Amino acid sequence: MIEVPFFAAEMTFSLVWIFIRIFIWLCHKKINWKRESELLLMYLNLFFLIRLIFFPLSHIAGKIPPVTVNFHSNVRLRLNVVPFVHILRFGTKKDLILNLAGNIIMFIPSGILFPALYKRINSFWKTLFAGFLLSLCFEILQLPVITRATDIDDVILNTFGCALGYAVYKISVSFRKSV
Repeated sequence: MIEVPFFAAEMTFSLVWIFIRIFIWLCHKKINWKRESELLLMYLNLFFLIRLIFFPLSHIAGKIPPVTVNFHSNVRLRLNVVPFVHILRFGTKKDLILNLAGNIIMFIPSGILFPALYKRINSFWKTLFAGFLLSLCFEILQLPVITRATDIDDVILNTFGCALGYAVYKISVSFRKSV
């Protein structure tokens, strides 16, 4: 078993992001500061997704508890591939609503940022697919995390959140064009 502190995980993510951006700058031999500031929004989006998806929202002694990773644990116990089976087993309505709303809301920014930042993700279906892939990647990465479950419901709800984000993006674009 390996314990991964929040700070270490986010620093690793940040360093990988910085190295990728530096590599791209070196390849292009210039820095487009406007584009970099736009991409900073995607970095922040991914930063917060990592925080919300992998690390418990509770605090212990004012600190975010580490994630425990075990590559030898029984993954099948924390894997749900049948849609909407486990979602009906929540203890209270409050827990159910928090799960539904949380999974949808946290992917709305991705649905806004994908078409805003990437020219190739320029339609509803491409944005939906990108959101699906991002959510699927996060769910697969949760497989060895002991305190988390990999659930198809999360993929569906996250993808729906991405679709809502795309709707917000399209409404804002049409509003800007009309003004």
